Amino acid sequence: VRPTSFFFSGVLAACLEPGDLPTGMRIHSHIVDCGCGSDIVVATALIGMYSRCGSVDRAREVFDRMSYRDTVAWTAMIAAYAHTGHPRQAIELFKAMDVAPNAFTVSCVLGACSDLGACGRLDEAREVFSSMGVRRDVISWSSMIAALVRHESFKEALEFYRRMDLEGVRPDLFVFASVLDACSRLGGLEQGKAVHERLRAGGSELDVVVSSALVNMYAKCKSLREAKQVFDRISNKDVVAWTTMIVAFSQDGHSSEALELYEQMVARMVKRDVATWTALFSGYAKHGFNNEALETF
Repeated sequence: VRPTSFFFSGVLAACLEPGDLPTGMRIHSHIVDCGCGSDIVVATALIGMYSRCGSVDRAREVFDRMSYRDTVAWTAMIAAYAHTGHPRQAIELFKAMDVAPNAFTVSCVLGACSDLGACGRLDEAREVFSSMGVRRDVISWSSMIAALVRHESFKEALEFYRRMDLEGVRPDLFVFASVLDACSRLGGLEQGKAVHERLRAGGSELDVVVSSALVNMYAKCKSLREAKQVFDRISNKDVVAWTTMIVAFSQDGHSSEALELYEQMVARMVKRDVATWTALFSGYAKHGFNNEALETF
């Protein structure tokens, strides 16, 4: 029985371990022998396979040989560049795209703009975002807001959050986390509280990622009581949540509370990381508790 294009695409997507380039190349050779190499579904799957194996040049060779490319194929190649550390190539390919992008395409390009590191690239991110028009969805908004926060354009990030509401797009947890980060950097306590109320009303307050962002926001806005209240309501605290609260106490001079939390963390056998140790040590050192720091470490 001759394998079909869907068989090959399924094998490439589901059966190949990431990084197993030799096996992927053997499958590719078999695909060519079976005459399926020009099939758009198979070619797109090959681009994804080579991307997962870290061979973006081979992915591009497959892409360039395609006689017809749909949005999925273009997006696969753009994502291959974006996810293998080639943001500039991702942006250039997006500009050359001759079919309409989808939300995932734009998400990849916005991430690539952010990854370039230069603040000037935010202009390209804005252009990409504006080019979507009414097709902007929550992924596009989330990527744009995250890029703005990453480049410390905090006020603009909050403005995009407001615009998102006006356009009737419902934020997801990633958007809320980015917005809370912006609030924490600006000292925007009232804006942060408004986000908190919205999370509480939507039943998302206890998500550990968002809760950690809330703790951080309240702590940076000098509202330790609210930060601790949020922390105490987290049922499944991870190392980030614990460390965020320890940092909040230690940076505000509450070294005994920070140490007490650390001891609870140890008792619950939560794995500590470098950030946890650094938070305790820097908190002690900052406020002159050098003996306590030495006793702890």
